[in-house]
Amino acid sequence: MTQKKLEIMSDLKSESKNLPKKPGIYFFKDKGGEVIYIGKARSLKDRVKSYFLPTSDVKIKKILSETEEIDFILTDSAKEAAFLENNFIRQHQPKFNLRLKDDKSFPYLKLTLQEKFPAIYLTRRVEEDGAKYFGPFSPAHQARNTIHLSAKYFGVRTCQESVPGKRKRPCLDYDLKLCSAPCVEYISESDYRESIKNVFLFLEGKTEKLLKILKKKMQEDAVRQEFEQAAHWRDIIRTIEEIKAKPKLISVGMENKDIFGYSRENKTVALYVFFMRKGKVIESEDIFFQEKEDIADKELLSNYLKNFYKHRRSMPDKILLPFAPEEKDSILKKVSNLRAKKIEIIVPRKGKNKKLVDFA
Repeated sequence: MTQKKLEIMSDLKSESKNLPKKPGIYFFKDKGGEVIYIGKARSLKDRVKSYFLPTSDVKIKKILSETEEIDFILTDSAKEAAFLENNFIRQHQPKFNLRLKDDKSFPYLKLTLQEKFPAIYLTRRVEEDGAKYFGPFSPAHQARNTIHLSAKYFGVRTCQESVPGKRKRPCLDYDLKLCSAPCVEYISESDYRESIKNVFLFLEGKTEKLLKILKKKMQEDAVRQEFEQAAHWRDIIRTIEEIKAKPKLISVGMENKDIFGYSRENKTVALYVFFMRKGKVIESEDIFFQEKEDIADKELLSNYLKNFYKHRRSMPDKILLPFAPEEKDSILKKVSNLRAKKIEIIVPRKGKNKKLVDFA
């Protein structure tokens, strides 16, 4: 190893000690700035530091031999880091990431609201087909547990049969109390729709009442020393609580958005942008520059946006900003002309879009 490479390794090792002890994804980049490896971590500091410990791992040695820069993105949780890692690996195709490069993605749940008697089942692809999608889920067994809960507590069918169909008697799921058998008209359309309305609330994470019932069952089984059954309820409770923790950076709405964050300290200006395409954040970019202190933030943001979109190939449907720039209408017109389609500039005050901007 050359003297210059030893100095780079020393600098990277020192840099790793200053990383935050928070979840996120990290990037190893080569001398040309190309991403050669992407990983996820519960603690970025601990995980990246571990690469610089003595090791006989040939892959780690090879990664470090080509690395000249380390970058990272913070997330709210280790689960969100896993989703983001998946998206970025599929976008960048780093040479040292051997898994996650294929087209396999995290599972979603599909509720076929476009049907007379909707069903719920697992899918790995979100489509614009009138159905409602929930997820993604990690690990995959949480998706299967959620389907089981939907069938057990709400009687929602989990098959992909045509309903009404040619059946004369219900399948085994009805006998196991895992379906209300709309296929043989054991439930009216209005009653089934009421069940769908309730399962929709459950999948949306509005689960307080259901959690109370399940926690009571768990406690009662524990008192009776039926520990296996109590553990069963405990696992279902955990699944429900996981459903409530929705990832910020993935959406089932198939949106195309550019999400901007902005920070300024004296003359130093920092901008960060996430690129969401088809509901997934697949790329990000950070920009730092010096500017005169007497230039207002609104003017700075306006000037930057005009230049930023001048040469971009991939254009969003919506641009999310922390505050309104000067000449907003003029920017909107220019950007829309470049895309030959109307684009919205939104300054969100609440809801999911506000959380996305705050995250950036």
